[in-house]
Amino acid sequence: MSVGFSILVVLFAALVVCTVYVSGVISRITRIPQLIFYLLVGLIVGPVGLGLVTLQLLVWDPVTTSFILTLEGELLKIVVGLAVAIIIFEGGYSFNLRRFRPLLGGITRLSLIGGIITWVLMTLLFLYVAYFPIGVAMLCGVLCGITGPTVIQPIVQQLGIKEEVGGTLEGEGLLNDALSVIIVAVIFGAILEGGFGSIIAFPLQVAFNLGLGVLTGLAVGGLGILISRAIAPTFTRRFQNHFNSDILGQLSRVGVLIAAFLAYGLGEVVAIEAGIVSALLAGILIGNRHAFGSTKEHSEVEPSVHSFQMDLTKIAIATVFILLATMISLEAITNILLGNYLIYGVPPIPFAGLILVVALILVVRPLSVLVATLGTQFTLRERLFMSFLGPRGIVIASTGLFLTIELLIDFSAHGHLIIPGLLPGYIFLIVLTTVVLEGGLAPLTARLFGVSRS
Repeated sequence: MSVGFSILVVLFAALVVCTVYVSGVISRITRIPQLIFYLLVGLIVGPVGLGLVTLQLLVWDPVTTSFILTLEGELLKIVVGLAVAIIIFEGGYSFNLRRFRPLLGGITRLSLIGGIITWVLMTLLFLYVAYFPIGVAMLCGVLCGITGPTVIQPIVQQLGIKEEVGGTLEGEGLLNDALSVIIVAVIFGAILEGGFGSIIAFPLQVAFNLGLGVLTGLAVGGLGILISRAIAPTFTRRFQNHFNSDILGQLSRVGVLIAAFLAYGLGEVVAIEAGIVSALLAGILIGNRHAFGSTKEHSEVEPSVHSFQMDLTKIAIATVFILLATMISLEAITNILLGNYLIYGVPPIPFAGLILVVALILVVRPLSVLVATLGTQFTLRERLFMSFLGPRGIVIASTGLFLTIELLIDFSAHGHLIIPGLLPGYIFLIVLTTVVLEGGLAPLTARLFGVSRS
């Protein structure tokens, strides 16, 4: 790594931290989701704006006579992996089982029934409107079904949305994260192998990867509970004269960070993309360890641990979204919106990107929610509000970055770089429009449908 590149990495880190805290202040004043500021900063410093940050992910290797990942590409994969581990673990850590237990029915219906409807309809749209190959269309269809709990949660809290509605939307995003990335991993593996096999093999592979992720998460979470409930109290009692609440807080903060990386890393080792499931489940178990009994030490250190987790999560989210925005050019966005590109020599339908985004927000999301919530306790007004609040967030962005890198490597061997080149643009467009429109209009729709608590 050259000195110049090292300095750029440090300056980028400073930019991310500054963006997090400045945008946090502005967001509190304006109630605009912070994610929008992250994307704007990425656009300003990226090719669209000043051009200070540009990512060259591939370079031609004359030895292997093929494209290989640059140092930037390798570093990007590592950074995104670490960021996702922190974000997903914190999502599980904040998942209060007592709060969400009464809402599990609605969460499951939205994630499974609504998710399947979204996956199928968006796959068809990417296939017949954007003219993507079937495998990539399926990948994009599944990605579009992932809502963003990290975006929904602050909206729900700021607007005081009713617990049944807001909690269900948050839970939907968390469950969607885990299920969708496993399905994406299986589809991606099928693309690389040149086929999807039998109709039975596909769901079995999804279930197998999901099961390995669950087992890994249970193991890491169980270890965390054992340390927290048995080993740590014994150790602190034995050496209580040498420890105070500040030191215990430091140890706890380091412990949850280790658990996040351990769960995600081991999950990725046992199965592709099982790391998200593992990190989420480990976070849920460790975050709800007080349910297995409460201690004085736990009540003293828990606020500092949660504050530490939230700070890291904000930095990780900002990193991913700023990186996503720096991969976009104004020309790419224009071409995607207008459908001004060729895939295998054939153009898509005119205004393909615009059609896809409008269909997702006004047709696919409302249809999936209304069907999934039939026969539930939600009123029609609550169901309509849920239909218009499904912003996409960190998981679609981070998974899209991973897929872009891997697809670039695979497709470059066949000279089809246009397809992975379009993926970041479509993801950016979907994330930006859903967050700006659905997040920005959330105060108005909440009042219109009467879902805010008095």
